[in-house]
Amino acid sequence: MRWIFVLFTVSLFSTPIIDRALDMGQVAELTPVLEAREIRGSRERWEMSELSEDDREIVVAWGKRNLFYSEWPPALQHYDKAVILGASKEGMEGRLSFLTELWKKGVRFDEIVWLSGVHPLPKSDKKITEIEMARQIWNRSDLKDFPVRFVAAKVQTDGRRPHTGNTIEAWLDQAKPCKALFISSQPYCTYQYAVIKANLPEQFLFDVVGRRVDPNNTPRIGVNTLDSLAGYLKMSNECE
Repeated sequence: MRWIFVLFTVSLFSTPIIDRALDMGQVAELTPVLEAREIRGSRERWEMSELSEDDREIVVAWGKRNLFYSEWPPALQHYDKAVILGASKEGMEGRLSFLTELWKKGVRFDEIVWLSGVHPLPKSDKKITEIEMARQIWNRSDLKDFPVRFVAAKVQTDGRRPHTGNTIEAWLDQAKPCKALFISSQPYCTYQYAVIKANLPEQFLFDVVGRRVDPNNTPRIGVNTLDSLAGYLKMSNECE
């Protein structure tokens, strides 16, 4: 089995505050590695094996050039909504921590929206759901007295956990056009940028931010970088 990609000109649905579309010529640099890698299919990201040492070195060097590990800062100082994207327990803690840092640096928003799902968190002995963990993290945060809205997407019809697009769709059932700041984390900002851009109606303005990571000290950085790129390309292909 191999990762299969089609290189094309990206044209997605809505207009972000900052255009972060990838240069497809640069994506082509990874073709030898992409063609040799296994397709994720129905498996989760954490179920995939890390790259070989040689491939990891190639992918990480590419990721550095294409800002997969750099901080994505906000473009503006004020947004209507700050939208935290769901993740693992550690991922959600990191995203809320980064949003708190931005608030302390003067970035303002009128309401926080926390997107998540009703599925159990992976590797959780207590079988706690993502939305339940999000509430627990929130209740012990510095921003806990700030206006917040929790949105939980349902499990998909095939039994898999909801992905970023599902949680955005759940939010849109109750959201009005606004200027939204989405909180992601590296190396997933590029993928989630594409999902957000494809799922938000054109009346919404959006920005994506994420804290930097050190690829030399981040477990499974090679396969997670490729998976983020794969998700970006798949999402872009669906929008053609």
